[in-house]
Amino acid sequence: RRCRRLRRVTFFWVMGGLAVLASVLLLWQWTVARHFPLHQAAAPAVPAPSVSLLKPVHGADPSLERCLESWLQQSYPAPVEVLVGVHRPDDPAVAVVESVLARQPGVEARLVVCPERPGLNHKACTLARLEELARHDVVVVSDADVLARPGLLASAVAPLAAPGVGLVNCLYSHQAPMGGARAWEALSLNVDFWSQVLQSRSLARQDFALGAVMALRRSDLLAVGGFGGLVDQLADDFHLGRRIHQRGLRIELATMVADCIEAPATARQVWSHQVRWARTIRACRPGPFFLSILSNGSVWAAGALAMALTVGRSPWPWAGLMVMRAGMAASLHRRMCPEQSLGAGSVRVWPKDIATAVVWAAAVLGNTGEWRGRRFRVRPGGTLTELA
Repeated sequence: RRCRRLRRVTFFWVMGGLAVLASVLLLWQWTVARHFPLHQAAAPAVPAPSVSLLKPVHGADPSLERCLESWLQQSYPAPVEVLVGVHRPDDPAVAVVESVLARQPGVEARLVVCPERPGLNHKACTLARLEELARHDVVVVSDADVLARPGLLASAVAPLAAPGVGLVNCLYSHQAPMGGARAWEALSLNVDFWSQVLQSRSLARQDFALGAVMALRRSDLLAVGGFGGLVDQLADDFHLGRRIHQRGLRIELATMVADCIEAPATARQVWSHQVRWARTIRACRPGPFFLSILSNGSVWAAGALAMALTVGRSPWPWAGLMVMRAGMAASLHRRMCPEQSLGAGSVRVWPKDIATAVVWAAAVLGNTGEWRGRRFRVRPGGTLTELA
């Protein structure tokens, strides 16, 4: 009995130590996130460079029309061409894009049906074709589900005027209602993801790109092999940023946020997306991925709380850490999405953290994923191999 109790007490102190470590890491994330100048528009560079905006689209999601219109209506003091690319001529997005372009006759924009080319990443294949057609000095890439607030284009391009900057990307929020299966993803993005990116940047220069919105010079894009060299990479944005970094150029974050409006999804679809994303991160950044479990505040605090009750120790310090986690989550969510208040819903971060730990374990134990109805194996480095 004495040995069993000793083991329980030892396990309690291990869980408690991990809970304290997680809280320190979360406080670090919260601090750097609070100091970042979020939601601040930047003045356009003078003179402003001409821009080719590349928009790969796939499927007629409910938000596609609104998101595309938001980019066509951007105010920018230099010529902008918009190239919207689809992988197949029978894609349902074609009718939506044609309708939107017809309502914007004063905008230089066109739909491009991109021919088949070798490569498993259809988005990168589409971008490779659009890249060949781009005419202007600066290339901006935006995902189909990104809603551009006024001034986003100018804010994304302006930092390229600084010496040594090779790529500009944006933090992004998930504009989803706080109900349904997407709520988990929305909470993860609006609370944890962006603060973790800023935490990473506080340690070292950013060496990867966030793909929602990216801006870079066409000459730099060509110098790193363009999108044609990324057609078998799952995380094409990550590898583009890595190659820009390896050229000795800096990656900057725009201070404006890109709003992602994703279609409703089932629990199974959300699970599949989260596991694929986690396995991609594990393949591309194995060290940070494995260490990320240490900042899961709810899991370690809940474990310490349970063990405290088991061994007869005070539960209040560990309950306090869980309350602190919920409070910081509410604060970060309010900064990222000032128009949405979590309120008492901040306690949903506890089951979200537990689900995140399960996804982390699933990513460790496997290397396959689903993407647009196809199954892939993700190899070290993020290279794709399609499964039969």
